[in-house]
Amino acid sequence: MIYLANVSEARMLALIFGLAAQESLVARLYSDNHADSPADTAASFLEMSGHGYTPVLVPPLDWTITPGDPSVAEAPEVQWPFSAIGPPAPVYGVFFTWQTSGILAFQERLGGGPFMVSSAGDLLAYTPRVTLRPET
Repeated sequence: MIYLANVSEARMLALIFGLAAQESLVARLYSDNHADSPADTAASFLEMSGHGYTPVLVPPLDWTITPGDPSVAEAPEVQWPFSAIGPPAPVYGVFFTWQTSGILAFQERLGGGPFMVSSAGDLLAYTPRVTLRPET
């Protein structure tokens, strides 16, 4: 399930009302057993490192929005191919930041995790999907 911290909600409202410029998103993996909090920022996460890891750019035009009840935004599968051997490293989830500002957009803990990365040739794939539900 996608989680939005306070800073993420504020940024999205700024985008809706034209108070901020649109930016690409950057998909990043986190390797700490992070507990979601309304106070989260991008600095709240320990980003994966080593094993040839690199964050993945997800530009605005990659997203498909389907109106409905609920409405859904989905991007093509994001893949992180690991190219270097190293000690096993856990991956607990994914967090997205805005490319230019670096502000946290949203995060999601991966079900079934943590996933261990340890070998060249390991691959982690994730399909970004955001569903909006009415406030209850």
